[in-house]
Amino acid sequence: FSGQGVVWESLAMATLPGFNVGGTVHVVVNNQVAFTATRREGRSSSYCTDVAKGIGAPVLHVNGEDLDAVVWAGRTAVAYRKKFNRDVLIDLVTYRRHGHNEVDQPRFTQPHMYSGITEKQGFPSTYAAALRTEGVLSDSRDATLRGQLDKFLQAELDASADLTDESGSWGVGPAPFGGDSTPDDIPASGLVTKDGSAFGGKWAGIRLPNALEIPGSRSGVATGMSFDDLVRVGKHTVAVPEGVTVHDHLMRGHFIARTEALDQAASDPSEPVINWATAEGMAFASLLDQGF
Repeated sequence: FSGQGVVWESLAMATLPGFNVGGTVHVVVNNQVAFTATRREGRSSSYCTDVAKGIGAPVLHVNGEDLDAVVWAGRTAVAYRKKFNRDVLIDLVTYRRHGHNEVDQPRFTQPHMYSGITEKQGFPSTYAAALRTEGVLSDSRDATLRGQLDKFLQAELDASADLTDESGSWGVGPAPFGGDSTPDDIPASGLVTKDGSAFGGKWAGIRLPNALEIPGSRSGVATGMSFDDLVRVGKHTVAVPEGVTVHDHLMRGHFIARTEALDQAASDPSEPVINWATAEGMAFASLLDQGF
């Protein structure tokens, strides 16, 4: 929160004419280490929300494991915003049990903190135990609620796997892949959802501009690489230099997994399975490969 430029920009304009929206409730999910940095390595102040002192906004620091306190903080923040039409912040102090992504392992950089986190039960379990102690939740009710939630989440996950772009225009169209494209080949954007409702109602008629309508736009420049070259540079991102010993966890979860994914993509280019981190690595590698 403290390191995002848009945060201060938004706070600085919070009460300006033309920008004032009658106050905003900012919820900071504070995992205490951001990506891998502690407070002393990431900012000069005590709290990540100290930037809000610039506009005198109140901050509610709350323990994320105290769910009753979290609810109280949320209600208090909403009531404050409603009454005074000013910004208010909730600093939700909690932790991230797993890493930032499939590559990150926080136990490398915060071993003591994460040895404690490993021993802790999850919030649902600890809160359910507290409710059972108070006599307001039975074991059977707890099991029923968990079952209902699991069923709902699984149904939503299954539904997401079947989503299709029937309109063919969720995105802005494929970027020119070769070098022979002409201005007429560049498709107009049609950012709509499957049911066409993204720009409906009062937004009807609004569309994203065609690349040619944007002064100075370079979105029509062909920047693609051949499939074989993408696989090649992708493998370079996990090439281990001679004499370097890689941690077992990193080797299995990153180097070997990425190599296998790229090998699979090379053997069946029709349906490559490439995750976000690999695609990002390939993008950076493609720039280096071209001398940037």
